[in-house]
Amino acid sequence: DFIARPFRLPGIDPLNPVGPESALPVNIPGQLRGGIAATLSTRATGAEVNTVASLISNKRVSMTGTLGYRYFQLNEGLRVEQESFQLNNGQVGQWQGVVDQIDAHNRFHGGQLGLRGEYRGSNFFVEVNGKVALGTNTQTLVTSGQTLLAAPNNPFPLLLPGGFLVQQSNNGRLSRSPFAVMPEVNFRVGLYDGDRFRVFVGYNFLYLCDALRPGDQIARPNTLHQLHAARHGVPLVGPTRPLYAVNSSDVWLQALMFGFATRYRV
Repeated sequence: DFIARPFRLPGIDPLNPVGPESALPVNIPGQLRGGIAATLSTRATGAEVNTVASLISNKRVSMTGTLGYRYFQLNEGLRVEQESFQLNNGQVGQWQGVVDQIDAHNRFHGGQLGLRGEYRGSNFFVEVNGKVALGTNTQTLVTSGQTLLAAPNNPFPLLLPGGFLVQQSNNGRLSRSPFAVMPEVNFRVGLYDGDRFRVFVGYNFLYLCDALRPGDQIARPNTLHQLHAARHGVPLVGPTRPLYAVNSSDVWLQALMFGFATRYRV
């Protein structure tokens, strides 16, 4: 099958200002053998410290207020790898490998307010816990790209800076710390045996505004001459693109919970 990676937005390429979108071939039957692999990793962790005050407390209903500190981090990485072999009369010719890495890191610190309410029946309970944290989200974007060219029987491959999505114009590291809001809602329902034992199922929803995601940072080059995988040392022609920009979006996490709790009094 024919496989290619689009790289030019119509009307931007100064060498081809009109016509359809351009693309870099990756696999051409009988001429070029190659493929593309993309990997996305996501890691989220957090911690909080709260003081709790009782607002309502009786046999059936209780309500508490919370005040504290909230920390949350979200680390995501997008890695795109491409390789192609030129075919000459069925023989493998020059090989080229292209790697792009885009890492987005979010570190949220803020103060937190919340309410927790619980209703208890004869042997079951329903609990709703809502919190909202206000603070700053330190965002860090790290991008890198490289191209490796190797000729047949050549023990010294050529390593060039810049891949496909990450060129020298948008390679490096940027940071900023905007204001952010992070609400969280937790719902649980379960059975209990006095104060000694509980078993429950629940649902948790967490939202963070103004977060960095690696997919939002993708910007394509404007001309084939900017790609090391295609130009092989030909001087750069046309305006510099892609430009280095930080684009943010919202992110939310959802989870189902199953658990039990025990309590002992000394």
